[in-house]
Formats: sequence, structure tokens, C-alpha cells
Amino acid sequence: MTKTTGTNLFKDAAKWPMLPPWWLVSAPQAAALLNVTPATLSNWRIRGEGPTPVPPMYLRPTQGNPIYYRYANVRAWAATKVGLEYDYADQCEDFVRAVIPKLAEVATNPQAQAANFDLLYKVDHKKVLEGQDPTYFRLEDIEALDVFYAKQPQNLGKKKKPRLSRNIRTTSV
Repeated sequence: MTKTTGTNLFKDAAKWPMLPPWWLVSAPQAAALLNVTPATLSNWRIRGEGPTPVPPMYLRPTQGNPIYYRYANVRAWAATKVGLEYDYADQCEDFVRAVIPKLAEVATNPQAQAANFDLLYKVDHKKVLEGQDPTYFRLEDIEALDVFYAKQPQNLGKKKKPRLSRNIRTTSV
């Protein structure tokens, strides 16, 4: 990625979709975000130059063994190419404040924000599919995120039921 390309990516923030930083994007999606071809991204990965991919051992095996990148890693890597620093915690804070400001007040660390966001999103996503109005999100946000939500790979390991913070249970947005 040239410095000009990276500068253009961060000049217009609207070019980056509003996604949770902890969600995963596929290699072709990451290449499109960086405005390079998937082959270029693959070459960077092989040489250890591009954004860090998610190790496949953390994901359920799927046909073709696709490569995934954490959205925050792609954005942080692109930011470093133009001399900026945009770490994971800052990305989480910015995202949660933009989508659910009350959640930013309740959950202070990125892991808690991610767990609470995912739980609330699943609840509202299910409501929308059943034809009901969402509680915590705007319908436009759910529709925009749905494209990526459906393609999130499954993590390996025991299924733990996520717990929601007490403060957010009683509060409605």
C-alpha cells in the first residue's frame, strides 16, 4: 500500500465501514478495505508485512481454510502506514460510543464492551428477524451489520453463555 493510498483511507473516515473492531473480515474483504488485490494481501501475509491474520487454530475448520483478519488489526496496520496510531482499545471505545453510548458508560474494558455488544446485538437481531422492533440498536445499524454478522466464523472451545452487565439489563436506550 502506498502512502497516498493510506492517506486517502484515513482522510475520509466514511470509507471504513462501521464494524465492531473485534469482528473478523475475510481476506478479500480486508484487501478491499486496504484498496489492494487479494493476491497482494496474500503476498504481504507470506512475507510477514501486512496486517496480522487470526491464527486458524482458533476457528472451526471450514472448507478451503479461509484466512480472516480482525477488523481492528487491519485498521491499525493501515494507520501505522501513514504515521498514525489507532489501537484496539481506542477503536472499541469509538465504535461503542457511536453505536450504543450507554454501553460505553457501563463497560470500561474492550473485552466487556465486546461481550455486551455481541449479546445485545444477538437479542436485537433475533427481534428484527421475528418482525419486532429492536430495543438497543437502530434498525439501520442492524441491517448494516447483518452483512458481516452472518459471515462471522465460529470460535473453537466450550460454549459459554455470555453474561450481560447488571446496569445494562435494566436500562433501555
